[in-house]
Amino acid sequence: MLELNKVYNMDCLEGLKQLESNSVDLILTDPPYNIGKDFENDNLPKKEYIDWCKKWIRECVRVLKVGGSFYLTLGWQCVAEIKTIFNKEEFMRLKNWIIWYRQDGWKGDKGFAQSHEHILYYIKDNTPPFNLEEFGKHVTEKRLEAGYKTVDGLMEAMGLYTLVHRASGKDGYFSGAGFVESGKKKPTLQEMVRLNELLKLDKKYNIDIKTVDKNKYNVLFNKVDVCDDVWLTPKSEKKRLGHPTQKPEALFRRIIRASSDEGDIVLDPFVGSGTTAFACKSLNRNSISFEIDSNFVKIVNKRLSQEVLLPLDTKRDGGTAFLPTLKGLGIQPTIL
Repeated sequence: MLELNKVYNMDCLEGLKQLESNSVDLILTDPPYNIGKDFENDNLPKKEYIDWCKKWIRECVRVLKVGGSFYLTLGWQCVAEIKTIFNKEEFMRLKNWIIWYRQDGWKGDKGFAQSHEHILYYIKDNTPPFNLEEFGKHVTEKRLEAGYKTVDGLMEAMGLYTLVHRASGKDGYFSGAGFVESGKKKPTLQEMVRLNELLKLDKKYNIDIKTVDKNKYNVLFNKVDVCDDVWLTPKSEKKRLGHPTQKPEALFRRIIRASSDEGDIVLDPFVGSGTTAFACKSLNRNSISFEIDSNFVKIVNKRLSQEVLLPLDTKRDGGTAFLPTLKGLGIQPTIL
């Protein structure tokens, strides 16, 4: 395992190979969009770009813990192709497709302003691939063998679902997307754990949970200031540190608070000017960062070493916020 809270000046593919499987809690990154910006791997032929993305995404999935989250910010140019790559990652599940309205973009009379970006939010649930219809029939068979005469009876024993009081007078349990016996719903990791415990499923449906953190049976999510999937704040970053696509710190703090706890490890394979690493420091998370451009690495290291963090008003971005204060260093502080 690499040393925490450092920015490594190396290609992310080289760096990711040095990380153990299932070793990071959250991945948050802003990869090159392949739109011709002046940095590595941002002006490639489309096929070459997609093939390169497949490689680093596969490595990221490997190092992410079961129950962990993976956020990617993307422009409209290749978001569909990136989603197609994830469709083939059998242990990753799309939780939300978030739209960030950054409230800028060139406005003219030859088209609509490109004023939003995409954030794909994936979770790693580790449920094994299998035929869902066959699995649903197997659960029905094992449920009856175990003495649960109704689906509601089993759902009550599992303790994962909400009891719904229906207008018809017949109460029942609500799973959010139908129960697994339907043969249409892929079970979550938490459901697989409980089904194996209660029904003693066949071996091919068993999950090795010895190395899985019990706190991650259900994917971690801490409610934050914005819980819908269209984000109107913050605005695009105006005070940039030499990086053409620098994201607002408030944007990344929102994600880090939502999908990690203090002390967790957050990975950014394309750290750029260091927004992820800096947000992690302010929120008491550990970080591992890769950046191929040595100039940006110098910016990040200076940013992390010079700024002293103090608590600030929580209203600014809907949660714990921090103000970089540099007065002791003779530098005027700036609110990001």
